[in-house]
Amino acid sequence: MSLILSNGRRLTLEDARTEERDVLRQLRRCEEKSQMFTRLWAHRSQIQAAVAGHLGLRSSSQCVVQSPAVWNRGHFNICVHVQVTDNCGDLSRKIFRCPMPHKVGQPTSDAIDEKIRSEAASYAWVEQECPDIPVPHLIGFGLSNGEKAKRSHMIPCLSQYVPQTSGTTELRMGYMLMDFMHTGSMLSNTWSEGKHDEEKKAHLYRGLSQIMLSLARQPQRRIGSLRFNDDGSISLASRPLLCAHSILESEGAPRMEGLYSTSGQFLQALQDFRASAFASQANAVHDEEDCRLQMSHMVLLRSIIPQLINLPYDGPFALQFTDLHASNIFVDADWNITGIIDLEFICSLPPDMLAVPYWLAVEYIDDASEHREEFTAMYNSFVQSFSATEKRQNKHHATPLGDAMHEALRTGAYWVYRCFTSIDAMPSIIEDQICPLFGFTSTTAEEEAFARSLSHFWCPESETFVQRKLAERAQYNLELQRHYETTEPSRLATHIIL
Repeated sequence: MSLILSNGRRLTLEDARTEERDVLRQLRRCEEKSQMFTRLWAHRSQIQAAVAGHLGLRSSSQCVVQSPAVWNRGHFNICVHVQVTDNCGDLSRKIFRCPMPHKVGQPTSDAIDEKIRSEAASYAWVEQECPDIPVPHLIGFGLSNGEKAKRSHMIPCLSQYVPQTSGTTELRMGYMLMDFMHTGSMLSNTWSEGKHDEEKKAHLYRGLSQIMLSLARQPQRRIGSLRFNDDGSISLASRPLLCAHSILESEGAPRMEGLYSTSGQFLQALQDFRASAFASQANAVHDEEDCRLQMSHMVLLRSIIPQLINLPYDGPFALQFTDLHASNIFVDADWNITGIIDLEFICSLPPDMLAVPYWLAVEYIDDASEHREEFTAMYNSFVQSFSATEKRQNKHHATPLGDAMHEALRTGAYWVYRCFTSIDAMPSIIEDQICPLFGFTSTTAEEEAFARSLSHFWCPESETFVQRKLAERAQYNLELQRHYETTEPSRLATHIIL
């Protein structure tokens, strides 16, 4: 028998046992997406009223929530399509975008509102400070307590979104309301057939360089994320919201809190977060050998990081896209960028963390070692385009960002950061990318012996820790089997059509 995850993947019990992620937690919560669809559809009249209020329409009947069959769902959000007839009789489409609670770190109203405040701030910042970046127009947003912010053109720049009180009949749900992206098509639709076209790639590289440089234009004093405050102002006041962290937190990892003033503080927090995620995940290890290998990797990072990254660096930092993938980029037929969507993971980060998107050369970051020449050629080509664009724009940074990107790959800093921004690629990155920088190669037997020795430095009671993780794994396997034996496949619908 196989069960279906909320992303549509079908897994047998044997498949589930080999998964690196906590499949049991995903299976137990996989009905929550369908419940979210059902809840949104049941509240469509309140959604229509909220949209009408944001747009200043005479009646909520001028807004019609479209069928769930045309809604979009990403990893973190559901996008409800709303057809609007304005007061002049003109038709348009709006997107009512709601985070899925079970996908947003801890499934609480505070976590949902943190995400809404940060992403709304990012859209408002980009619209005001980076008008050359084409993003959907943000109309307004609402928080889970019923408070909402409506855009007003009557007041200054970063206070264009006016906080409003909520009526008792209004929707109490975290959401963002924005225009539908009409220009171009998703890059992912044409990526496979066009990725070998050098002219198209040149257009894409230049466009990506321009938007990355535009976002990084204003230097930032700390590492963190933007936040929309209660008074309508925007400030760098939230912890850095990284995509991988949101996923791991939704699977039970403790939150990583705070803003950071130096690269060293940030790297220490990243290491602590991954250590906590590893310690808290019930199925984090397959056996003793795997447990000690993962422990040794994290011990190794402790000693390597100070050699590859300037830990005392205290700014300036730069706003960066940390989840820029082919489905978030809209292009025309020649791959000129016409739009960017999903700004939820924009963060202020160290310059050497500014990343060349790996998917320009390989499907997964783990694949870079098998396609080393192709990856390196792509990376250098992109940095060359980026540096040329930076020089044309005459940007003034303490260190040119193109130089920082070049040095990051040369020194290995690029790979250190990828250990923390990916979900499960740390082992392959350390073995295939970082260890060779130090001239370390080994046979399988030597690697196992090395891991066993080094793992003892994970914590003072390393043997006790290993036995605890093995016991947790055994209990996890029992609960996983019980779930498969007691769950009816028909209950695990992945979507609804109304």
